[in-house]
Amino acid sequence: MSMPSIEQILKNNPNAPTNDEYALNLARKLFPPREQRVEEALNLNFIEGTVTLAADEGENIEFCGEYTWGLLEAALNSTLISPQAKEEINVIMADSMPSLEKDKTIGHYHFKWTEASSDARDNVTEADIDATAVFLNECWNLYTTDFRQPKASLIGGKRIIDVEVYFSSGLYGSTSSFSNRIFLNSRYVVRDECRRRTTSAHELFHRVQYSYGYVTGTGGQRWWVEGSASWAQDYSYEKINDYVNRINNGLGNTDRSLLNRSYDACHYWKYLGEQLQKRSTAVTSEEQAIREVFDEYSTNGLDAKAASSTTTQNRISRDFNQFFQDWSKANYIKDLDNPYGRYEYDEDETVTTICSRTYGPYRHVTPVVNQTVTNDTFSWTSPTYAVNSYGTDYLVFNINPSVTKVSLRFEGNPTGGSGDFSTHLILIKNNRWRTIYNNSSVTERTWNLSFSAGDYDRCVLVVNGLTTGGQYELSLNACISGVWQDGYNYVWTLVQSGKDITGTVKVIGCGTYSVTGTFDGSNITLKATGSCCDFEYKGKIVDCESGSGEWTSDCGGTGSWSMKKTDASEAMAMFEREDVEMADDPATMRG
Repeated sequence: MSMPSIEQILKNNPNAPTNDEYALNLARKLFPPREQRVEEALNLNFIEGTVTLAADEGENIEFCGEYTWGLLEAALNSTLISPQAKEEINVIMADSMPSLEKDKTIGHYHFKWTEASSDARDNVTEADIDATAVFLNECWNLYTTDFRQPKASLIGGKRIIDVEVYFSSGLYGSTSSFSNRIFLNSRYVVRDECRRRTTSAHELFHRVQYSYGYVTGTGGQRWWVEGSASWAQDYSYEKINDYVNRINNGLGNTDRSLLNRSYDACHYWKYLGEQLQKRSTAVTSEEQAIREVFDEYSTNGLDAKAASSTTTQNRISRDFNQFFQDWSKANYIKDLDNPYGRYEYDEDETVTTICSRTYGPYRHVTPVVNQTVTNDTFSWTSPTYAVNSYGTDYLVFNINPSVTKVSLRFEGNPTGGSGDFSTHLILIKNNRWRTIYNNSSVTERTWNLSFSAGDYDRCVLVVNGLTTGGQYELSLNACISGVWQDGYNYVWTLVQSGKDITGTVKVIGCGTYSVTGTFDGSNITLKATGSCCDFEYKGKIVDCESGSGEWTSDCGGTGSWSMKKTDASEAMAMFEREDVEMADDPATMRG
């Protein structure tokens, strides 16, 4: 298979600088002159979402420039930017860094640094460099053994990578497939006993990804490129646990599409590695699971989603959608007392304090709904919600001890659309899940649950967008949903979703009619269409148990009606008894 050119890669990425003006503007933002390097956040707006570059002591997120600096390096290696613009960009980049008068080769790395910058933030000692070299070489050996050798230039018969060390106000580290260079922040990485380990691991892991075929600047790849590089921080230095901050950012924004994530996809890769190791006898480690995804990626045309799907399908018989649904449930169930195997993370409750910073535990997801069902007639209807493709919403319903039944209805695409959803209703007692009702692909679903008082104290509905996200609505114990019998012995089977009503009405002598209608406050309208006269009920519902009003028929009649909610089997038994005729009923207008 022929690989696309860098020009094709950049043109397919809506964020890429494909002209002189964009490239120069990006360069000026990323590489301010040395005297303007201030410690503040830099927000860059991209199609895939805002990227915030920040490196200060108040930041809990380690940012990498593989995507941002890398986009500019990709553009500089293409023919899309003019020679004049390239020259100007190179000057901008050079003016943003100090002179690096020191250099030293240690193992697979040629370090360049300064001890004499007028800006003290640039300066590091040779001891700092030696300490950093230890960890970079440890990672080289680890990755070469468990993955592939990191991409590096062959110099004097040995693979060598240049490492430049100085201060940047925006990043901890960076690398790209278009250079033989790793940048490490002098102040926040090389001087820091923890970050010199984990940032080194993160950046070098990107160079492992290059060995599997990934090219810097390829659009839509951050979910696995940064997500798995964040995973590598834990794989390489498991006692530091700063990777947990990436996981907690992901758990704090569950509706963000997995495929549009970046560092905050780390928990997907952590879950994938742990689950394949636990559930497949052929997978003996997390790194083997990740390596198998990378191996598949390198041979399937560089499709990371398909590679993930193939790997989970081959090892635990779960394709991408199925594994995503497992993961979405695990992100809630991990905080119950019985996550067990499929729904747990190994380090969920671990708290680590190191280098004067505390990491962990994994945070709880935030529900979009937290309602209490106070009694059997409690009714609630949601506004219209929306969930992204490969995003997740969690809706929590607390159940009072006296409650014995719950009717919950999910309706996807209530105003039209092509959203594809999965739903998972988790029943819980004493912080232990008891039952999960899974619907792996659904647009409408109603759960009518009856149980003994006290059997459950909570139920949680997990709503996932799949290939296509969309809008949805929920109704809990919707007032109108159920079976009703009116004074003409018509049996109405109705479903309320929001204000809308659908269903059927069974009429003696005329069969089953289709019903549509609305319920707003206490006002109800029902329109019935069938084989005899079509008719319409208008009136009011009282306490969700009875109603009355006036009816009109397209055969010209009018009259009054009343109805009560009833037991379905009792109401339908009427049709097995003797025929009963009634004068002036709405459907037949018999008189």
